[in-house]
Amino acid sequence: MPHTILIIDNDIEALRLIGLMLKRKGYNIQTASSGEQGLTRAIETQPDLIILDIMMPGMNGYEVAKELSKYPSTTNTPILFFTAKDTLPYKIEGFQVGGDDYITKPTHPAELTTRVKALLQRTARQQKVAVQHGKIIAFLPVNGGTGNSTLSLNAAISLNHKDPDKKIVLVEFKDGSGSLSLQVGNSTTRGLQELLTQAPPQLTREAIEGQMIHYSTGLHLLPATTDPAGTAPLLTKDLAASLHARLTANYDYLLFDLPPSVTPPVSELLQQADYILLTLAPDNITLTLAQKMLHQLQKLNIREYKIKLALVYRAHTASAITHEHIKEQLHQDILGSIPPVPNLAQESWTTQRPMVTEYPTSLLSRQVEVLVDDILEQL
Repeated sequence: MPHTILIIDNDIEALRLIGLMLKRKGYNIQTASSGEQGLTRAIETQPDLIILDIMMPGMNGYEVAKELSKYPSTTNTPILFFTAKDTLPYKIEGFQVGGDDYITKPTHPAELTTRVKALLQRTARQQKVAVQHGKIIAFLPVNGGTGNSTLSLNAAISLNHKDPDKKIVLVEFKDGSGSLSLQVGNSTTRGLQELLTQAPPQLTREAIEGQMIHYSTGLHLLPATTDPAGTAPLLTKDLAASLHARLTANYDYLLFDLPPSVTPPVSELLQQADYILLTLAPDNITLTLAQKMLHQLQKLNIREYKIKLALVYRAHTASAITHEHIKEQLHQDILGSIPPVPNLAQESWTTQRPMVTEYPTSLLSRQVEVLVDDILEQL
């Protein structure tokens, strides 16, 4: 697929000539004749490269570059400043505000096309390296109250024990009523929602990591607010994209404790996930909900091989449906079964020490270990 290049320049003749020259080289060309128009078009079209003039009325090129860095969809878009300003101070400022290259007018067409090609190639190599980093594991409950949050926390700790040299982060991606910080005895009011309180939202890697709880060596936790859903800013698709972009480059494993929904922000993470653990209780109502959830995942073009099932038993009961019936109805293998351990769970919540830490030899801890072993094997 040809690369898309956005040219932002108030000189209409320059727009025409540069656009025609690059179009002949096989690129898709978008143009904007002002900084304001260019910023809007960049956010809407998400080009592979932006060629940006500096001296424009209204919003100049430096201001455009600064604004582009605030949006997850454009913060990593390479910028080539193409301007008549050829003195050193202008060049220095160009790089300081986020420029990746700087070329002065007039220039030979061959130099411009060579710079464009080199910048696109360098960006592609950097993106390839980023893709090779963190793996995303999504814990997706079919409905509420299944113990998905407890399972994801215990899995993160077990994964940390098995691979202590890796950097791991567990993100509680919920709009409210978060329990992650409470489960580990941390009364922090920080978290995901704090990232969205400023305008524009602060979604840099430093800002995101500033809201984390450092639980143990190599394991970080990013909790949601404990306030009820609806009383804090709603999680957004931009936030989901930022978490993926910022954290996969710095963490080996990203675990997401998700709500039982397929909203645009959740869908963004599910589509990026390398492994999805669908958690459900073994009853007929939940089985029907699981069928609908799997149908939605299929509509997102998520491959079946990425999805595994985990049964979570909330209590001992003779009415639970069999593994064979669940496999037959959902056409998915059951990876593991989390046994009902109400006494251990109650004590864990009281002491604020996760069960795999407090009871490492329990049946629950062994089942969590089975899940983690499969995750490591698949990834």
